[in-house]
Amino acid sequence: MKTLNNNNNNNKETNNPIGGDFFDYLKEENLLEECLSLSSKELIVYQLKSIMEEENISKSNK
Repeated sequence: MKTLNNNNNNNKETNNPIGGDFFDYLKEENLLEECLSLSSKELIVYQLKSIMEEENISKSNK
């Protein structure tokens, strides 16, 4: 039986993921391209909103 050690130096956990890569899963399900496209669009919108806020630009400005 493994005992718990309260010493943080000896209590490090390693990241051992179970299963495959999430990108591989999306590719197998034919969703990878759609997800990448959507995430790219969301990134552009986020960047544009940030710039508009910095420049005090609103949608109604002409």
